[in-house]
Amino acid sequence: MEKSNIKSRYAIFLIFLLFLLLIPISYASYAVSTPYTLTIEKGSFKEFDFQIQAYNSKYDLICRYNIGNTSPFEIIFREEGLDVEKRSFSVVKGIVKTPKDIEDGAYKYDFCIECLPKEKQSGATANFRFCGIPININIITPEKEILSLTKITIIIALPILIIILLIMIIILMRKRKTRRP
Repeated sequence: MEKSNIKSRYAIFLIFLLFLLLIPISYASYAVSTPYTLTIEKGSFKEFDFQIQAYNSKYDLICRYNIGNTSPFEIIFREEGLDVEKRSFSVVKGIVKTPKDIEDGAYKYDFCIECLPKEKQSGATANFRFCGIPININIITPEKEILSLTKITIIIALPILIIILLIMIIILMRKRKTRRP
């Protein structure tokens, strides 16, 4: 008798776990696409976007995102949050601004998106949160600065080469004068 009681409790527990697993599927299944890698010149900005997809959702959603500290960059979303209609998707847009005095290289920031049903539902509600969504940023030196370094090199090297050439000509001329009897 005690074994059947344990089995029935175990069966009830399994049914409860399955119910908990099915809540996200039936409630608001959605996905978030990852922004692509941004290549930005120092001291400029670039737009990025990604999608929040709610194709299988039975409810309209309201979504918010949190990126935290983004120093030395300024990462701004166009809106604080957005509504995603059921069985559709929404595009989130943002801007990454870079400082002028940053090192070239790759940077990465992760952020989270949290979505809830737009209207309050009776009973238990699920709060869906995706974290670790990356914004990859490659910083490069602007071509203007690269060209200016080339110009500076030419401006410095050309006079030095001319002076060395003049010194060599003067030395050769003196040697010729001393050789003539």
